[in-house]
Amino acid sequence: MKQPAYLLRPLGILAVFAALALGGLFCFSRLPVELLPRLPYPRLTVVTVFEHAPPQEVETLVTRRLEGVLGTVAGVRRLESVSAEGLSQMTLIFQWGRDLGHSAAEVREKLDSVADQLPREAQPPLVLHYDPSEAPVITLGLTGPAAGTGLRAQAQDVLKNRLETLEGVAAVRLNGGLVPEVQVEADLARLVAQNLDLGTLVERVKKANLNSPAGELRLGNLELPVRTLGRFASPQDIPQVPVGKGQGGTVVSLAEVARVRSGHKDQTGFCRVDGAPAVLLSVQKEPGANAVEVSRRVRERLAPMAAGLPPGWGLKVVDDQAPFVEDSLAQLRDAVLWGGLLAFLVLAWFLRRIKAAFLVMLSVPVSLLAALGAMYLAGVGLNLMSIGGLALGVGTLVDASIVVLEAFERHQAREGEPLTAAASALAEVRGGLVTATLTTVSVLVPVLFLTGLAQRLFQDFAFTLVASLLFSLATALLLLPALLVWLGRRQTAPASRPPAEAARYRLALQWTLDHPLPAAGLGLLALALGLGGLWVRGAALLPEVGGGRLLVQLRLPPESGLPLLTQAVDRAEGFLRARPEVASIVTRAGVDPHDSGGQGGDLGLDPGRPHEAMLTVHLKPGQGLGRGAEALRTSLRQELTALGGLEAEVLPAGNLTEPGREAWSPPQLLRLMGDDLDTLVELSGKVLARLKDVPGLAGLVADGASKSGQLQVKVDREAAAAQGVNVTQVAQELRRAVQGEVAGKLLQGDRETDIRVRLQPADRQEPAALGELPLQGQGGQALRLRQVANLHPGQGPQEILRQERRRTVLIRGQVTGQAFSQGQESALTAAGQVELPAGYELRPGSQGLALSESLSSLGAALGLSLMLIYVILVVQFESLRWPLVILLALPPLSLGPALALNLTGLPLSALVLLGSVVPIGMAVNTPILLVDYTNQLRRAGMAPAPALLQAAQVRRRPIVMTTLTTVLGALPLALGLGAGADLAQPLALTVVAGLMISIAATLLLVPALYRLFLGRGAAR
Repeated sequence: MKQPAYLLRPLGILAVFAALALGGLFCFSRLPVELLPRLPYPRLTVVTVFEHAPPQEVETLVTRRLEGVLGTVAGVRRLESVSAEGLSQMTLIFQWGRDLGHSAAEVREKLDSVADQLPREAQPPLVLHYDPSEAPVITLGLTGPAAGTGLRAQAQDVLKNRLETLEGVAAVRLNGGLVPEVQVEADLARLVAQNLDLGTLVERVKKANLNSPAGELRLGNLELPVRTLGRFASPQDIPQVPVGKGQGGTVVSLAEVARVRSGHKDQTGFCRVDGAPAVLLSVQKEPGANAVEVSRRVRERLAPMAAGLPPGWGLKVVDDQAPFVEDSLAQLRDAVLWGGLLAFLVLAWFLRRIKAAFLVMLSVPVSLLAALGAMYLAGVGLNLMSIGGLALGVGTLVDASIVVLEAFERHQAREGEPLTAAASALAEVRGGLVTATLTTVSVLVPVLFLTGLAQRLFQDFAFTLVASLLFSLATALLLLPALLVWLGRRQTAPASRPPAEAARYRLALQWTLDHPLPAAGLGLLALALGLGGLWVRGAALLPEVGGGRLLVQLRLPPESGLPLLTQAVDRAEGFLRARPEVASIVTRAGVDPHDSGGQGGDLGLDPGRPHEAMLTVHLKPGQGLGRGAEALRTSLRQELTALGGLEAEVLPAGNLTEPGREAWSPPQLLRLMGDDLDTLVELSGKVLARLKDVPGLAGLVADGASKSGQLQVKVDREAAAAQGVNVTQVAQELRRAVQGEVAGKLLQGDRETDIRVRLQPADRQEPAALGELPLQGQGGQALRLRQVANLHPGQGPQEILRQERRRTVLIRGQVTGQAFSQGQESALTAAGQVELPAGYELRPGSQGLALSESLSSLGAALGLSLMLIYVILVVQFESLRWPLVILLALPPLSLGPALALNLTGLPLSALVLLGSVVPIGMAVNTPILLVDYTNQLRRAGMAPAPALLQAAQVRRRPIVMTTLTTVLGALPLALGLGAGADLAQPLALTVVAGLMISIAATLLLVPALYRLFLGRGAAR
């Protein structure tokens, strides 16, 4: 027999593989570390600020006009929008994988074409892209005295600047605290007495606060610039500004009609850390930076910054991704080590020789280290999915080496010479191993071409598993034979099998060959039970990655002000601090429009709502994990709601299916779509009434159906025209009175402080007082607001939601005790009993659409994988029959995942489907070797039945060994212990359960199918 040339140069082979391993070790420390792969959600958000405009006007004048042009952008799948007071936020959702840079450029072109159709008061639309990698990696809480603006100033002027100089830090956002402001508060009675209005005060302050160049003055050979210096140096300069002339021609100063004081912007929200007022500093990392390293640098800087604070102040970490990332990756690392150890014990048990087991296990570190080098070259970092692929495949990496070693020992027992035995063993198994590995790879390659969230989440998993498998094949075919030849092994035949075990298997095998139809019938039964078991579990897209946190959302009636919200937060925080599971609480309440991150981030896109609060509850170690997580959330929801006066919802903190605001909101169950808002509000009430009786649904709310009380000012157009006043003038003056207008900036050193002009508090708290607001009529005639407008209470929508160019109300709620698909189906059935008028319809929510898309994509990948397997097998066997024998043994594997899911209570998810794809590729390897060896024996002249018996008995031990090493290698992940188990467990559990069923399918069902495909009379 011709011997492969590389077997004659074993040291060269050893050197090449040593270089691969060392290269992987070198690359390991340079790989970026993240919790999850980068998930660039395919959506752009167009934000248009139209200050102080009510939601109806924002919808009519901004949102609908933008819909008309943005709906024509190439690749847009859905349009969603929120029209709130002063803000239009439109989201364009594209297909996954689309070049968003190109799409953003096209969106800006469309916006330019419609710019002249938008209101002049509206700011230019801003195009934003949400990327979860921009989420804060660590958040610090600055606590101190509650009064004054010192907290915010310290965070803004000192801490923020010091943090942003750290390597890897892109920006620091601030939330909470009081923002300093110079307030000019006019006395309404004095304004009236002096015949002045607020607009005049604003203009006078603007014109008095100015530095201006005046050219150059030549003095001989010198040229001196001339500048007018009029900017305010301190708040004390402002009261001296002249604002008009009083009776008798005397100059009226600002101090005579208004009070000037240093204060703060109106507080519309607040932040707390464990009940203490706080400013939160959220640190963003640069793209591609290592999240763990950035967190470490911030922590190192923390102590010196805290030491420089005034007495009684504190600075501490209130949220940090790094420990959870490190714990999750450490759990996966331990899973690799334990999986490798269990695989080694299996090998040692079967081989009965430690040295032989070490030779086979050598493929594990070599393949893993080489795969790390491939990850570095491909730009794949260390995350839950990439390391999960390595951990799940650790037991598979020895499969090919086991087959090579088993064949080598059989041939060595007959031929004696190691070089000849190695050549004979490779000739026997090389084709089957290459085919088996290619079939496994062909199963995983389609995962790289999935669509939707599944593709982005699973591509790192597929890449690392494929890379490690290919390196393990190279190790088995090149490194292991070279080692065997170099060591000159002269071993006797492997230890004999226990006779009783071999005899029992021979009896079972003989029965399947004598009764192939009943055996095939058992396979069909296993398939039916498996599909039925999966169907009853229901479906969910992905589990939540909690990280030891919960989100508690408190919601009050829309008219509730900040004092009522503060009281509700006090009660909720007091209750939560008394719970033994709670370690700390970070609170964000109300609206925080002063986020220094501004526009361009997730916090800037959703500053909050005036009547809502979000509490991030950090749990003590070991709390809220596994099956106890849902029970804890249910308990907290019920007890918080029982406090009275508020609605409470408790959510997992790691929703991967939706970005931005959707990530911390209850899932969308249903969408009500129509044209008339009042009709939608009425229908949503009827739907909610139906859903409250549906078991398994909790925390039901209707987004887009809330109305709040308001003071409406209706301008009498005839009276206004007669007095020479228009609606715009009335609106501007009313806005100045209530909200105020910024009349410039006070510059003091590096700090800019707004100067706001408006009425004093006593004059803007009652509608009757606002009716006396002075206006300038035609010819400077003094008027009152009540002369040209009527003031009366009314109601209006808080926000108007639109999807697919129609007004929409979203029905949200938690699904408990069942899979999301089952809860949504129950909700659709119950809501379908509500009679809808013509033109109104009920549809599933966005989570249901994402679930359907991702599961369909994985199903298509499964079908493509089976087709590729069949093509590879046809090429290998040059036959259409034997590939069918192998493929028909795969469907009964569904029984394993079905049993596992029903025993653990997990739903069918994208992870389970991926976990079903993986064992197909792994389980097909052993039937290939069995069928291939049977055909070799038949070609050597043996009859079919003896060939099947001998092939099955010869291959039985390698089949059991390879399957058990893979199962035990994945077992630590399947147990679902430690951080990050939410993602790893469903996938590993499915693989383990499927492979356990594959042992019986390979050793009993494949021979029966082979016998059936031979036809009658051909078995003997």
